Amino acid sequence: MMRNDKIKVFIEYISVLVGSGFLRFISFVTLIIITKSLTVEKFGEFSLFITIMMFCWQLTAPLDLTYVKFACSQVDDKAKVSYLRDNLVFKICFILFIFLLCYPLSYTLAFVVFQRPGVVVWILIALLTGALLSISSSYAATFQVEKRFGAFSVVNSAFNIIILLVILTIFFLKSFLSLPILSFSYLGVSIFLVITMCSLIYKKFDKLFHYNNQTLGESFHFVKWIIVSNVFKLMANRMDIFLLGRFVSFYDLGLYSAAVRFSALAMLFVGTIMPVFITRVTNALTSPENFKQYLKESLLILSCIAFVILILIRFSPFLITLLFGEKYNDSFQLTNILLIQVFISGMCVPPMAIFYGLKLPSLIMKFEFLFFFSTIFLVFIFVKFFGVFGAAWGLVFSSFIYFLTLVLFAMIKIRAIFHEQKRS
Repeated sequence: MMRNDKIKVFIEYISVLVGSGFLRFISFVTLIIITKSLTVEKFGEFSLFITIMMFCWQLTAPLDLTYVKFACSQVDDKAKVSYLRDNLVFKICFILFIFLLCYPLSYTLAFVVFQRPGVVVWILIALLTGALLSISSSYAATFQVEKRFGAFSVVNSAFNIIILLVILTIFFLKSFLSLPILSFSYLGVSIFLVITMCSLIYKKFDKLFHYNNQTLGESFHFVKWIIVSNVFKLMANRMDIFLLGRFVSFYDLGLYSAAVRFSALAMLFVGTIMPVFITRVTNALTSPENFKQYLKESLLILSCIAFVILILIRFSPFLITLLFGEKYNDSFQLTNILLIQVFISGMCVPPMAIFYGLKLPSLIMKFEFLFFFSTIFLVFIFVKFFGVFGAAWGLVFSSFIYFLTLVLFAMIKIRAIFHEQKRS
């Protein structure tokens, strides 16, 4: 690979990294304040709240992707607004669904799934907060359609910024935080954002509520299987927290949650590389020579990630004590295991990008199913025998199985493509 190509790949990766880095940095600062204010047990309890809230919020992410996909392909502004309306209709239905079922859902999760009656109120608030926050994502997506990515980043970060300011204000006024204060702060900010975002959307777009069944059906037809795939993916990514919430103490859950948040520093590098590979995979599939170039570029980026992860593993005891305090010292071994899992997740991105380049969403969904079921099985078995460490190792092995599956199927597809090109 030429030196200029290496520099270009590196610059593209850094630009994508910086774009999402600010949001994650704000979230991490908020987390540090919370961990220093709560006991390890209470932080374990709070981790259930934040996990359920984020799960509920991210359930609607495919709706925003669908809106951006269809709206960007339209020239007529009225057609773009029509797809935004579809997005809002789906989300309003989702919010109403959560509002109607939030109590039985929270009761079932608290009493049946986790067998911890004391968390029923926090689960209910988490469900409501996550559902309401979906509206802010719709407004942020309108700037994606307009290709105003700076405005998109600001709006997309609004919740995290406001939460940080609220928590800092409460912390300096009261000198402590509690789970009730935190949960109601999150709910209050989500209500404020819903009112604000709805007002801005209404002012920005004319004739928003003029109905169009054609675009609604088109949006639903495209998004339905992506939503199913997203549900399985989210559940697989959070199955460790859900199972630990059932089988271990809140103290162990607090240590594990701190390790997860610390490993998110490395996930910042992994979570931002997909766009880099997506932009290159189409060209990589045109010839064996271009595919070799793609593999070299993949190795370059993964080497950078490996270097960062090795540094984090080496200094994790010091960094955890510095950031979270001495009460979380016992979490550094968990952190190192989860950092290994983060690197394996990064290894999965180049082969996964190939299937996006081949436009095989049904096959991607099957891979997500495999990851979901292998994660449930392995994490469940490992937690039963090894406790909190079992959850971390279960994620490592399920991620590795996922990686091997992606590589195997990618090799089969690539060989078939190049064989066909050779024959023609």
